[in-house]
Amino acid sequence: MLRRILTGFAVIIGVSLIAFSVFYVSFIRPRVRVYEDVRSMIITDVDVARVADGVYEGAFSYADTGVKVRVSVAGGWIQNIEILEGGRNPHGKRAEVITDDITKANSLNVDVISGATTTSKALLKAVELALLKGIAQQAG
Repeated sequence: MLRRILTGFAVIIGVSLIAFSVFYVSFIRPRVRVYEDVRSMIITDVDVARVADGVYEGAFSYADTGVKVRVSVAGGWIQNIEILEGGRNPHGKRAEVITDDITKANSLNVDVISGATTTSKALLKAVELALLKGIAQQAG
């Protein structure tokens, strides 16, 4: 009787481990990889002096999250960055201060916000993409 109980327990444990492994490989690991890719992506420090005066929108998405910003530029200076979408979770709210850092530095070469690295990088990329639209407009 004890042997039968132990065998049943071992089968349950084995099936549970297999199910968790499949779940991890199928759902958790790919999501973790996306976050790692965002955290390590390169942000180009756009020369704001080359950006035409105007208002530009940029967006960046990853996993099931996306951010969208509106950047105002005048006289070679970033005047304002407005977060239009994204960043509404606790990490996102913490990362929002990076827009002030970018504006003060007039540069994307700022430190990410500790505890909100992924959202900080997403906001930086969205601002980069917005500023690049201003350079394209200046050239065109």
